[in-house]
Amino acid sequence: MADDLNDEWWNHDTPCEEGGSKLEKDSNAAGTKKRERTDEDPPVKPKSKRKRRRITDIEIKQTGISSNDFCKSLEEHYKGKLSVVEREAMAMKPCHFGPSNPEMSHTVPSILKEALPKWQRLCSAHDAKKSPLAIIISQGAVRALHVNKEASNFKGEKCKTVKLFARHMKQEAQAKFLAANVAHFAIGTPARLASLIAEGSLSLKHTKLVMLDWNWRNVKLKRMVDIPDTKKSLFDLLKDFIIPACQSDHVKIAIF
Repeated sequence: MADDLNDEWWNHDTPCEEGGSKLEKDSNAAGTKKRERTDEDPPVKPKSKRKRRRITDIEIKQTGISSNDFCKSLEEHYKGKLSVVEREAMAMKPCHFGPSNPEMSHTVPSILKEALPKWQRLCSAHDAKKSPLAIIISQGAVRALHVNKEASNFKGEKCKTVKLFARHMKQEAQAKFLAANVAHFAIGTPARLASLIAEGSLSLKHTKLVMLDWNWRNVKLKRMVDIPDTKKSLFDLLKDFIIPACQSDHVKIAIF
């Protein structure tokens, strides 16, 4: 059909692609425009940005712990978990401890020299397998390697070292090594040391010193006792094996 020439086309709304008339769309667009502020409007408060707390901003107490602090931590950890008899069985005396590092003034070689002044003579006479003379307990494998490197000046050429943590070798291989070789110096993590002692592959019979790498903090500023799983493994290792050996008067605990 032909267009009606008398039709006033400008009075009709033209439909839009999205639906609705052009006039309706224009009116809706006008209604969504942001109203301009006037002097009578209340002032707008600026949004305060929350300052993220960085690890470097946290103040850390730069002191270590003493043997008394260690006993308090042990008692607090097992509070309500052990009976009175069990807690009394874990009681420790000053004679059970070697040197500690409360002022953070020791290095790894210096605290080992103070704890074991006759180290070279002990190494020469030691011939027992499965039972190192000194055992160092660290937070993890990387830290254990670092401590072992720092201790190289103390150990001497005759000292044989065994590394007892998960990343170095499997537990079965570590057990075979301990059974076949004389080790003077051992360094490991709490969980692996506890497993080796529990299965009989590692013994404290000839051990003179157990040193806890207690005060060192990782990149997140956490010590060994600040990590729940590691803390539990450490304290169970102490309760089940190391403290009884200390009470037998042949093992001392040093706290680095």
